Amino acid sequence: MKTKIVPVIHTIDFNQVKYNLDLCKDNGVDFVFLINHGFGPKCVETLQTYFTLSKEIYDIKIGLNFLQLDTPEAMAVVNSMSIKPDALWVDKSYITPDDLSKADLIKELNHLNIKYFGAVAFKYQKQPSKDELQLVCETATNYMDVITTSGSATGVAAHIEKIKTIRSYIGNHEMAIASGVDSKNKEMYSEFVDYLLVASSITNPQTEMIIESKLKEILK
Repeated sequence: MKTKIVPVIHTIDFNQVKYNLDLCKDNGVDFVFLINHGFGPKCVETLQTYFTLSKEIYDIKIGLNFLQLDTPEAMAVVNSMSIKPDALWVDKSYITPDDLSKADLIKELNHLNIKYFGAVAFKYQKQPSKDELQLVCETATNYMDVITTSGSATGVAAHIEKIKTIRSYIGNHEMAIASGVDSKNKEMYSEFVDYLLVASSITNPQTEMIIESKLKEILK
């Protein structure tokens, strides 16, 4: 399995976004996510603006995560954009054993030719029980392009047994990890997942600038 490293850029301003995209491009990265760093009424519009400007400059795949929007809202925003992102990542996909009504709505809205990274057993959410996890994972394969899981919190690595278990339930369906990935554990995960979304391990937390030496290390 060829695992792709996908840097996640928490946006502050466009100069910071451009700096990070320059580093990524110079180091052979061809897929990144932009995610809004703050909250407020202008955040959605600002993230769209940064995305549009970035696509005008860079020949690179760019996905979006509208952190403050509920998933149906995020999907509706993407539907309205004249230039579409290459992927949409959401932290909540509503794949629950007892109610799929919101997941059905998201599926109905997702008529675009973009990759949908949907959360399964994701951080800061109620976790499915061991008995529920198989059903949740198998159901999720019908609703999203990339099953996206995480450790228990931002920067916390996912337990390898969790990753193996999810992989056993989803077969060849695409899968991503979105927390705690670094240059030391990437090889352990790479056998099981298609995408490793990286942020904390390669970024200065004060500036949200990617540290080039750490980017190079994780790309080796």
